[in-house]
Amino acid sequence: MILRALPLLLSACILLQGCGSQERSREREGEASPSSATILDTLIQLRDASGRTLSLQGSPGRILSLVPSGSETLLAIGAGGRLVGRTDFDEVQGVAHLPSVGGGLHPNLEAILALDPHLVIRVADDTDTRTPLRLDEMGIPHFSIDPRSIESVRGIIRDLGIIT
Repeated sequence: MILRALPLLLSACILLQGCGSQERSREREGEASPSSATILDTLIQLRDASGRTLSLQGSPGRILSLVPSGSETLLAIGAGGRLVGRTDFDEVQGVAHLPSVGGGLHPNLEAILALDPHLVIRVADDTDTRTPLRLDEMGIPHFSIDPRSIESVRGIIRDLGIIT
């Protein structure tokens, strides 16, 4: 399992190190950042895979991941302690002790509400329009990811690193 997570962890470290130094360099030069993320004091703004903008005041302490690869990424970048729930499809040992909310698509919304997450990581999928609408109604911020390509996985690692 460690060998499987090592490339992901190394990629995350490299990307996060590069992102931070470029941001600081641009701030010193007064140049605008080309990244989809803006961090001012504690305001975090990111565009997710669905095209929605997530705005958070500070980093969320309680995260529910509805995407197994999102859970694994959070574990790999050292944010596993923030996870409060998982899906039935999460197979990695690091989240086995967490309560499940069912599937990643059409999860049990009452179970989500009971976990009191500050942020829900969900899959960008047009077949489940109910979940994002209900999360909005319940006032729970959510961020969609779409791990279908190497490039999108790099973006997910960067974005989850910024969020946490």
